[in-house]
Parts: sequence; C-alpha cells; structure tokens
Amino acid sequence: MHADLNASSKSDTPYNPIPIKQLEEKGFDYIALGHIHKPNFVKNIVYPGSAFPQGFDELGKRGMVVGSLKKVEDEVFLEKEFIELNEIEFSEKEIDVTNLNSVEQLAEAINDLPINDSELVKVVLIGKRNFEIDIYELYKLIENEKIIKMKNKTKTSFNLDELANSGSLKGLYIQEIQKRINLAETEEEKVILENAIDIGLEALE
Repeated sequence: MHADLNASSKSDTPYNPIPIKQLEEKGFDYIALGHIHKPNFVKNIVYPGSAFPQGFDELGKRGMVVGSLKKVEDEVFLEKEFIELNEIEFSEKEIDVTNLNSVEQLAEAINDLPINDSELVKVVLIGKRNFEIDIYELYKLIENEKIIKMKNKTKTSFNLDELANSGSLKGLYIQEIQKRINLAETEEEKVILENAIDIGLEALE
C-alpha cells in the first residue's frame, strides 16, 4: 500500500497516513509500503524505496528487497535482504568556508574532496564567508567532473556588536531584530530571527 507510516490518522498529509501500531494489529507476515523513496525497514514492514536514484532528492543506495517467509510450526520468520541496483549514487558533501579566505582556497578544498567513481556530487557550502562567492566562477576552478551541482548556503561574516553600535541603518536594524530575539518564546523563532539579520544586512549592502 501507498502510505505515510507513523503519521497520525488526523494528519493533513494526503499520503494515506497510518500509525505503525495499526498495521501491526492486522497480523500480516509481511507488509510492503510505497511513498518514501529511501529504503526503510521496521520489523516486517518494508519500504523498498526507488530502484534507481533520480536526482539529489534521492541520496544514497537504491535497489530492491528480496525476501522469503518461512513457517516453523506456528511461527513465521521473515528473511529479507536489500540488493543494491544503482551503479550511480547521488551524494551531498558539505564544505565549511568559515576558516577560508579566498575563492582559490575554497576551490582547493572542493578539489580535495574524496569522491568515488560511482558518485555524482552536490557540494553544499556552509558557514560564515569572508569573501564573495560566485558559483558560476567557482565552477571554472573545479577539476572533478563528478561534481555536478553546488549550492551556496553560507552567511556573511558581520561583526554584529560593532555594527549595532555604529548608529547606521544597519545598526538600527540589528538592534530591532535583537530585541525581538530576546522576546522570542521558542528556539525556532530565534533561529528565524537570527537568519533575518543575515538576510537584512546582505540586502543593505
């Protein structure tokens, strides 16, 4: 069945939500589910996943599940094995740019990444950057053809205390957001506001 395992039956998901306990109560010896594309096994409940990866939203191994049911007296035993089918594996690798000072150093760090012949790689840049990053220019410095995608998730490196006391528009903006951070009731709200500081300062550049 196509199902969203462990989702509440009252969930808004359109993918047939069903709690694992409800499935177990049915008494099936083997349950095959579809929906998520990544292999997942919970006792006798199996998501085989997609046989072959389609892109970077399907990372890791892909294949099929081969299994057999054996009954010994009144007890049923399920034997299952995941068999990898994909010759190409999509993978993500992160590079923290915080301690790097130039695009040349960044390119060197990317070129030094360990990459298998079977991998197609997406490089995700994270951390606080000390220089501007132009992804299209960076591609020209990349030597490994297995790196086919890059995403810049870095943040600018600002001295917030210095800017907050500068009397500038940026300073006033930081002070206002920091007030809201101090009043935030949840950690999630704080994270959103902290991200808003970086986005706002970049917009004011």
